[in-house]
Amino acid sequence: MLISWKMKFANSRYFVLIFLSGIVSCLCSCEFIFNDSDIEKRSRIDSLILEANVESYKNGKEIFKKHCNTCHVAPERQVTDQLVFDGIFERLPKPAESYFTEYVLYNQALLDIKDEYAVNVHKMTSNPFVHNYRDSISLMDVQNIITYIKVGAKLKYRKQ
Repeated sequence: MLISWKMKFANSRYFVLIFLSGIVSCLCSCEFIFNDSDIEKRSRIDSLILEANVESYKNGKEIFKKHCNTCHVAPERQVTDQLVFDGIFERLPKPAESYFTEYVLYNQALLDIKDEYAVNVHKMTSNPFVHNYRDSISLMDVQNIITYIKVGAKLKYRKQ
């Protein structure tokens, strides 16, 4: 009885494998699912997204140089004592990008309401400077800086 069950199970596995292979083969060969115009559209969309990210990175780098480089080393530089940007978006309170935006634009307000993360960072640094760029950079500028930091921090390790 046990041998019979094993054979039925093995046969059913082969049947399922053959059946799934047939479905995959059929789907991959059907023009209505993967036609050239869809692939071209997806490729064009991917190109536009990449161009936007490259532009965001470049803009973020310029904004960083203008506003942040006085105190912070660029995220792509290999400086052993400046690891502030390594994994920053994993350390920030969630949602991290929103918190980063608030921190850059309204740091004093976060300190005023005794935001735990902002207060701890302020205590750790010996610099009394408070990020308060709400009048000098836009939300789009902060988003560009976020892109620059994310890409720059990864570039640092790619060079090694």
